[in-house]
Amino acid sequence: MSALGEASFPVPKMYLFCEDKSIMGQEFYIMEYIKGRQFPDANLPGVPADQTKAIFEAAIRALAQLQSLDTDQLNLEGIGDKEDVLKQRMDMLFEAYKKTERKSNPKAHRLMEWLRDKKPNDGEKPVIHHEDFRISNILWHPNEPQALAVIDWEGACWGHPFEDLAYFCFPFHFPAALEFMPAGKIGYYSEGIPSEEALLSLYCDLTGNGLPLPNWKFFLGLVFFRVIVNIQTVVSQVSDGGGEFPLTIKSMSDLLEPLVEHACTIVGLQ
Repeated sequence: MSALGEASFPVPKMYLFCEDKSIMGQEFYIMEYIKGRQFPDANLPGVPADQTKAIFEAAIRALAQLQSLDTDQLNLEGIGDKEDVLKQRMDMLFEAYKKTERKSNPKAHRLMEWLRDKKPNDGEKPVIHHEDFRISNILWHPNEPQALAVIDWEGACWGHPFEDLAYFCFPFHFPAALEFMPAGKIGYYSEGIPSEEALLSLYCDLTGNGLPLPNWKFFLGLVFFRVIVNIQTVVSQVSDGGGEFPLTIKSMSDLLEPLVEHACTIVGLQ
């Protein structure tokens, strides 16, 4: 966040980082308080349609700005290795899936094979990958559709430019029949939310890419698999008594097979 702030990207100002664990039991940092709005539900209940549209467009502008930064000029040595970032991501996800798999799902393994086979080698220069880029991780101006600060950077690493974009567009593809969140929906449904095509077109205008985006099905499949791994990991941890979660283990477990089926359909696997 310090490096991004120095590059004039919208993040909270960083005041202090303390490595002395004797004070609070762990390292900690202090950052600027941002007075603004946060939207836990990306469907923005209560927000007028014209502002909803502008907020979504502002989020895409923030993403394009992030990916346009000259990272060679920033002090970012601590966020990982730039070599073959997609292979790194898939290795990590596939290992996590196999480690937490309690019931064999052949289609999940076919999806992993498909992702390995279809991994793009497009020569794209790695960019800063936020890892959880969504409306709720942006603090917004109290009255205007202006992104004041992007937050929640603990998963930041190097990545392909389309990874964060596909994650932002993931709700367009989430099946309504599988909605499970008790507060807010996963899918984008509200009036005013631009279509995926409109958001991708804006992204391309800002970044110089062309439509259709190459390998878009691959990136959607990768995002779906990441969500599948996240859910399965939570199920495994809660089942082993390693934590609590507001949803039942069964309700989450029941999502896994249909989500794998849906992901396979998106990428064209029968």
